[in-house]
Amino acid sequence: MKVKKIVVFILIIILLVPITVFGNSSPVYLEKYPSFNIAPREDCPVKVESETLTFKMDENASYEAIVTAKYTLTNTSKENISVPMVFPYVSDGYDRLGAEIIFNGKEIPYEIYSAGHVDSRDYLKEPDDFRKQVDINRIIENLNKPVYEAKNFNPTSDATIYKIILDTPTERQCNVGFHINLNKTKVLTMNFSGFDIDENGNCNVFEYVQNNDVGKAAYILVLGEDTLTNIHCNYSDKIEKSIINTEKFIRENIIEREDSWYNKTHRNKNDFYFHFIREIDRCFQNNQYAFSSDMIIEDMMSKNNISTLLYEIVFEANSTNILTVTYPMKATIDREKTNDYINTFAYILNPAKNFSEVGKIDIQINLNEKYPYVIESSIPLNKIKKGVYAVSLDGLPDEDLVFSSYMKEKITFIDRTTPKILSLGYVSVLVAFVFVVLYLVMKKIK
Repeated sequence: MKVKKIVVFILIIILLVPITVFGNSSPVYLEKYPSFNIAPREDCPVKVESETLTFKMDENASYEAIVTAKYTLTNTSKENISVPMVFPYVSDGYDRLGAEIIFNGKEIPYEIYSAGHVDSRDYLKEPDDFRKQVDINRIIENLNKPVYEAKNFNPTSDATIYKIILDTPTERQCNVGFHINLNKTKVLTMNFSGFDIDENGNCNVFEYVQNNDVGKAAYILVLGEDTLTNIHCNYSDKIEKSIINTEKFIRENIIEREDSWYNKTHRNKNDFYFHFIREIDRCFQNNQYAFSSDMIIEDMMSKNNISTLLYEIVFEANSTNILTVTYPMKATIDREKTNDYINTFAYILNPAKNFSEVGKIDIQINLNEKYPYVIESSIPLNKIKKGVYAVSLDGLPDEDLVFSSYMKEKITFIDRTTPKILSLGYVSVLVAFVFVVLYLVMKKIK
């Protein structure tokens, strides 16, 4: 009897403790974006005889894949033709690996242009809205828009710039303070890690100086009327004032500069420049008084950007050709309703509708050992063997290809219930454990 009371008392104490939800116990959902088929920029006499689409999952990261799309293309015209092609994709701009385009055994150069961004947060949950935004005709329309013209400042005018040359001592913070008239002036900083500004126009920009930073320059570019006064530095870093052309400075020091963090190698510099100017203009509209070049690029890259690979192919008259496009792809990872991640890959097929004809399409999916099963697919797939799925289509399907991989062939009851238990926090698990102990003790007493 005594044992019964003790156990019940412990149980009551535990049930009275507020349940704590731990972040690392919560289900996870991380949205990535689809890949697309190729498309000509306008109707052309090129016919897709066949397409072989292969997905090769990374052995160590089941949410990453290398996609290879191999096309057999026939020019039905009696003349040689040059066809501009676009390959659209949605990304966050951080991908280190670029695409590779091979035409008849030779690598084709390409440039990356921006074609807007996607407002839908989630392709998988809002597919119809997403498809409207990534329709190939809309993408081409965006590509053909005139360059952006700034409304709130003149990017071609001369401007005052302050160059701060970092000096010793090192392992300390460089602070540069100044005052501006908030109604007349904005400042763009470069190579500073942060800034703060108050309602009176007192501004402070800062950068931590390490040994290899000595001799490097940081900049404060004055946009609008030059009302900057009382500039000073907390150490012996040298401050130089000069007049420069705004566009020339931005192009040479920001746009043309290679960046290891962002994949800017193939980006068209002129296109990138005008999108940068648009972001500065937006800062003016939002009454941001100080902003950094890194902050602007970060904002540009972190949007759900529709980027397009733009390249040109010359087709000889009545010729049959082989085009291969290889590129990295990321899946949406979802652990909201299962114990393990579901990796969902999406491939948008609608761009190919601009070809005069699309023939046979062969699809093969090669999964890795950890996630060897396709548990759902918008297009029925045949299981060739464990980890390999395939299908042959007579032409362009009505549906885009969306498929999900998982560690098991089916999602079990335990898979579905575990996240619900974990979402209640570790205390719930402890409560369940106490119930088990209570049951065993009661059984023993009987």
